[in-house]
Amino acid sequence: MRLSSARMLAMFAAFVVLAVLVLGKFFRLQIIEHEYYKRLAESQQFKPADTPARRGTIYDRNLRPLAVTLPAVQVFVDPHLVRDPEVVARELSKRTAHTYDGLLRRVGDRDIRFVRVASALDIETGLEIEAMGLAGVGVVPSGMRARPLGDVGLNFIGGYGDDGKCLTGLELVFDEDLRARPGRRRCFRDALGRSRPCLEGVIRTPVPGNSIVLTIDADFQVLAERVLAEAIRTNKAKAGGVLIVDPANGDILAMASSPKTCNFPVRQAFEPGSAFKICVLSAALDMGVVDAAAVFRTNGGRLKVKGGVITDLHPHEVMDLEDAVRYSSNVVMALIARDLGPEAFHRYMRSFGFGARTGIDLEGESRGILSEPCAWSGRSLETLSIGHEVSVTTLQLAMAYAAIANGGELMRPRLVKAVVDENMNVLRSYKPKVVRRVVKEQTAHEVTRMLRAVVESGTGALARVEGIPAAGKTGTAEKVVDGRYRRDLHTCVFAGFVPAERPKYVCVVVIDEPRGVYRYGGGVCGPAFGTIAGSLARMEKACLPSTCLVLDRGPDGTPDAAVAGGAGSTGRCPSVIGLTLSEAKRVFEQARVRWLCSGSGRVVEQDPAPGAPLDSKRMCTICLGGGDD
Repeated sequence: MRLSSARMLAMFAAFVVLAVLVLGKFFRLQIIEHEYYKRLAESQQFKPADTPARRGTIYDRNLRPLAVTLPAVQVFVDPHLVRDPEVVARELSKRTAHTYDGLLRRVGDRDIRFVRVASALDIETGLEIEAMGLAGVGVVPSGMRARPLGDVGLNFIGGYGDDGKCLTGLELVFDEDLRARPGRRRCFRDALGRSRPCLEGVIRTPVPGNSIVLTIDADFQVLAERVLAEAIRTNKAKAGGVLIVDPANGDILAMASSPKTCNFPVRQAFEPGSAFKICVLSAALDMGVVDAAAVFRTNGGRLKVKGGVITDLHPHEVMDLEDAVRYSSNVVMALIARDLGPEAFHRYMRSFGFGARTGIDLEGESRGILSEPCAWSGRSLETLSIGHEVSVTTLQLAMAYAAIANGGELMRPRLVKAVVDENMNVLRSYKPKVVRRVVKEQTAHEVTRMLRAVVESGTGALARVEGIPAAGKTGTAEKVVDGRYRRDLHTCVFAGFVPAERPKYVCVVVIDEPRGVYRYGGGVCGPAFGTIAGSLARMEKACLPSTCLVLDRGPDGTPDAAVAGGAGSTGRCPSVIGLTLSEAKRVFEQARVRWLCSGSGRVVEQDPAPGAPLDSKRMCTICLGGGDD
């Protein structure tokens, strides 16, 4: 039966309307709402992922890496997607630092959606975990911060927390420079939710972090840490620090701390004792209050002050200024302080940098304690002159001695030389900076001459190194506990520089609460200084004047052989001042010199004197004992 024209027309109209509706829908989807549905499809088919970038490297001054970033992975768990918490906890506990019970408690908590298991796991272990296909366990690329030399320099390099954020040290201070900018990429996601590579997937290119170049010498740092550890062990001490500084530019060449998790040289303040006497000595010489030929009467090494008496450990009735420094006379320094006066003395202490932060590029630096003269007691002038009623850091003390060593200029300590990019192009450099002139050059030379006497024949004899002229000062201070000095608790110091002429290295050794045989700075810290000075000389013999003799030492710090000037080749008596009996014996055997000894400890006297002519018939006599301060 044929359809009527009316029905045909109606059907046609209906098809037209339907076509218009469909085309309209297509138009709305393809044109009007195109971007919306495109984003919806991309969100379903693609997922963004971070592309890790390498954090910058921390180099020593010779571009040896101290801290680097290695490829690693991050492992996390979404407890909401975990099917079998016991299996996940068991497998992950085998391959990470977490315990089974701890992981089971966390991955079984379905009220949370993210549990970080490891922020920096090695690639091999990460791939092993990923291959297991554990539901709810994710493995994504990250980076692992590593120190090629282990914990060497840990106290100033710093470290990270479990969340991957830097917490301390240079890692924190220079985080903006070192931090990498991760990239962004797209991954195709199939029907099962698995990621697949995607063409044109790069959204943002990763940018590696910049690197920093330090003034630290890795060899010197290893040396300083080894010697400090031995000094702590030998003296049964609580803590300590060692600093090696280039006095010419203020460069920190080594900064050792015990324990390594803190930074003793920068953060720990202490009373320096007699090592602080360079302040009153330098001030008085610089102002002309005393001259190098001055002579003092010490009343048998006793001086009355308000509330007590200041005494000398090595009393002499009459002393010239050089002997007062050589034997560390408290009485003479207190008398000089009285002549100098509180205002001038305080001005020089401030000028040397005490009571203020040095500005080193590390967090948590202590400023120490140096009160204003208006707050001093009736005996503060005298007690400050011998290093009490004042607290300093190892760094402050090192920079003060560097000012004497370089001819009178206080330098700002420099730990970072430059910030460089991945191609080692310098982006920012840090130049040596003179803070101020502290004393005249002639004053610095006079003080150096007297400090040299301390090492050659005074309280610092145990710091002496064969053939290397050194200058330095010992220091010992009782510690204050609950407002009172404890006679059984000390901080011991040796601060000095080598060579005494045209100094190249300043070295400060501080040992806190020694409980060994020695309790004075000379015996506790002097040998450590001597070991470091001798080792530095071997590392850079070219830095020493041609008149120096270098005593090589073995890995344990004991002498091996006298070099360039033993008695066997020159006919002169080798120096053994400051050596132990076994060390002196080896020197004499190497030089083929006959000898006799008396006493115990280290060599404090010898006859003939070092360098004196010595024929094969004459015998060298040595006396062992030990000088302290």
